[in-house]
Amino acid sequence: MSTRILPLIVVALLASWLFAARSRRLDGAGQKAHAGMPAPAPGAAGNAPSRIVSQTLTETGKVVVVETGGRRWTNLIPDTMLSLTDEQILELVSVLDAPPPRSPPAPDTLNKRLLFYGLTLDDQTNILSGVTVTGLVTVARYGGQLQHLPVATSSDANGRFEFDIADGQVLMLAASKGPDYIPPPWQWFQYSPMGGNRPLHQPSVAMPVPFVLTRRQKEEPLFEVDRGWAARNTGEPVRIDLTTGKVVPTGGDIVVSIHCPEPYKAGDKIPWKLVIGATGGGLVPVQAERLDYMLQAPAAGYQEFVVEHAKDAPDWDSQFTGLFYHMARNGGLYAKLRFDMHTRWDERGVLFGIHALVNTNGSRNLQMPPK
Repeated sequence: MSTRILPLIVVALLASWLFAARSRRLDGAGQKAHAGMPAPAPGAAGNAPSRIVSQTLTETGKVVVVETGGRRWTNLIPDTMLSLTDEQILELVSVLDAPPPRSPPAPDTLNKRLLFYGLTLDDQTNILSGVTVTGLVTVARYGGQLQHLPVATSSDANGRFEFDIADGQVLMLAASKGPDYIPPPWQWFQYSPMGGNRPLHQPSVAMPVPFVLTRRQKEEPLFEVDRGWAARNTGEPVRIDLTTGKVVPTGGDIVVSIHCPEPYKAGDKIPWKLVIGATGGGLVPVQAERLDYMLQAPAAGYQEFVVEHAKDAPDWDSQFTGLFYHMARNGGLYAKLRFDMHTRWDERGVLFGIHALVNTNGSRNLQMPPK
């Protein structure tokens, strides 16, 4: 096993970015209900070239063990990079782990000129000036070695900023502006085909990439639920009170029905249907990487969510994971939640899990309090 330290990005990430990294504790008014219940059963292992075997928090960062092609690497992710998603960690590690070619091409065939144009805004589309933009550029050197160099700038009076870097493959950027603003997720831009599998970035002065920072609202306590339940495979609804984590006979802040008539066996395709609803509300699906990037529930658009797979569906999958905004009690309760399930079932039923952060004050504010 080889041990390497990923290069340190010199950035001052705001404390809200550490939601998923160091602590699940909220503010003094926050609570956590029913932790440690059964999580949804994992799916069968695929043929992915890389996977994260384990993650362990330390005082200086996070130790991540990654398996690639039958070999395991131990990587130290510094605390300034804890906001990276698992996908980003795997992509960065896979680039570092790639063996050099027998006859390494010259760097000028691997690197490209990195032109980048950005625009900083607040969540009301107002121009933000003086926003600090920091990041990391990956540069190929002779011998197949990669160098990771920090970059930094700030937006001007018109909210614009740019980078013009002579050589590089990938540019990762983050934006921040003091404690009154919540920073957006990291953004990752690929310029060279050798830098990964993402589409190549096409810079445009006329269409700069937006970086939207959310103004922090007045702090409100959020109630946290993180546990698992089991539903009958016949579609009988499970009604859950999100403030207690308990199953209730009627009503329910969230109502889950799972139709899965045939037992799941690894490698087999079975028909299944998932229905998620709410009493006095509904759900809005979200295309986000993590719950802590979901800051305010929408005012409308809530409805029952249904996903269904036939045996012969081309996109068939044995499991489902989704992020949602959630409203119940006719607007008296708003939440952001992650839902996980697997079609494997046993005598307990079909296992599913919910991790939710709930505002019971009738407010759509779902911002995490700063550390």
